[in-house]
Amino acid sequence: MFAAELNDPTKAVQMAYRFQPDILLLDMHMPWKDGHEVAADFASDNTLSSVPIIFITGDALDRQKSTDSIPILVKPFSIEDLFASLEEGITKGQQGVNT
Repeated sequence: MFAAELNDPTKAVQMAYRFQPDILLLDMHMPWKDGHEVAADFASDNTLSSVPIIFITGDALDRQKSTDSIPILVKPFSIEDLFASLEEGITKGQQGVNT
């Protein structure tokens, strides 16, 4: 298992091509691009569109405002919540639900 961290969302697609992630944990609020924009970049790329995504946010209202089928974890979250979201994200990714 390998994990990579990226602090510049404008480079997410480029990094994904290099590391071919199994899943993407994506903060909803970032400088330069928000999580929805990065998710859209992945969804529009034939190679990356099947990568499951889980949003992470510190704002509980994001869960209510979201129209995506992407799972959302609200900080702080427990390890059990993380594992449940990973399972949900992987299942949806295998079904090709990410948009």
